[in-house]
Order: sequence, then C-alpha cells, then structure tokens
Amino acid sequence: MKYDPQRRILAYDDTDLCDNVVWYGDFVKNSIVVCIFMMIDIITVMKVRKVRLFSVNNKNKNNESISEREKRFLKQTVSQGIVFMVELITWFSIDKITSNKVIIFLLSGYAFTLVHVLDG
Repeated sequence: MKYDPQRRILAYDDTDLCDNVVWYGDFVKNSIVVCIFMMIDIITVMKVRKVRLFSVNNKNKNNESISEREKRFLKQTVSQGIVFMVELITWFSIDKITSNKVIIFLLSGYAFTLVHVLDG
C-alpha cells in the first residue's frame, strides 16, 4: 500500500497481484462476513420469537416489549449490514467511475471512517 496523492487515499499498486488481493482479500471476504453476520442475527431473532411464542401462555406485558426489542434489533442489524455493503461498494468502485477528488474522498475514505464510527 502507498499513498496516492492524485486520489488522496491509501491504495494498492496497480498490478494483477494487488488487484486480486484487493478483490478477494478485502471486498469478497468482507461481503461474505457481513452477509454471515446478518444471517446469524436474523436466525437469532427468529429463535427468540419462537421462544416467545412458546411462552404465550404466560400473558404478561413483557411479550410486547420483547416484540419491540426484536423489531429494533432486526432494523439495526439490517441497516448496519446495508450501510457496510454500500461502503464496501463505494470504497472499491468509486475511483473507477469518477476522477473528481471531492467525490472520491467523500465516497471512499470518509465513508469508510463514517461506517466504522456509526457501527459502534
């Protein structure tokens, strides 16, 4: 990796080996990990819902709050996954689409930082 002053980002050299490392080592690997995390979270919500339905005989007010918690958790999981996938796509493709330095900065370096700050 080296600093590319023209694009103002850290970038790999423009070789076939580096292209393979970037594509398979970064983009594909991170995309798969994000999809796995989203599937695990969705399965968790489904299992919690199944346990809650088994306890429906104990009609109490906690069932409604669990349902709201499930909705918030699912929304958070899906939104984090979508935002991270958008960041990955912009990080790896924006310099091929445009040469505008401001757009490249906002949709690559700034998006990368923003995703990791918002995720916490």
